[in-house]
Order: sequence, then structure tokens, then C-alpha cells
Amino acid sequence: MKKTNQGLSVRILEKDYQIACSDEERDDLIKASRYLESKLKEIAGKGKIIGSERAAIMAALNISYEMVKSQDIMGQQSSHEKRLEKLQSEVRGVVEKFRQSSI
Repeated sequence: MKKTNQGLSVRILEKDYQIACSDEERDDLIKASRYLESKLKEIAGKGKIIGSERAAIMAALNISYEMVKSQDIMGQQSSHEKRLEKLQSEVRGVVEKFRQSSI
């Protein structure tokens, strides 16, 4: 599959930005820009941040925090899945021993 760089125009806080991207990245970048816009508006709505640069930094920090928390949760899930697989393997072993002893 050939990647093309058509580019994308997004509007964030009344400013247009041109982003070079492949067709495969386009939908996710649109979602990301909408998410960023919503975070910036959320911060602006609180009225505590003055200036778009400061709001952008706070939005980036909030999004980064969400990402780190998600990674922590995914890591915990992975750990739980590994433990569950080990327990399932042990149960299969016990069941197999029981079958062999009852023959």
C-alpha cells in the first residue's frame, strides 16, 4: 500500500494549521485535533488560564497525563492477563492429571 502525503487542514482555536500526513493517518489526526480543540476550550472555559500558549501547554500536560494513566492501566491489564494465563495453564494441568489418574 502506497502512502500519499495529501496533507490536512485543521482549525484549532480559530487558527488554521496545515499538517502533512498520509491517507492512513488522516482520520486519526482529525480526531486528535478535535480532542485537542475540546481540551483547549475546556481550559479556556475555566477562566484560569490567560494566553493561548499557556492554554496549549496546559492542554498538552492534561493529555499527556491521560496517556500515562492509560498506559498504567494497560500495563496492569497485561499483568493480570499473564497471571490468568498462568492460572489457566495450572488448572489444565490439574485436570489432565485427574483424568489420567481416573483411567
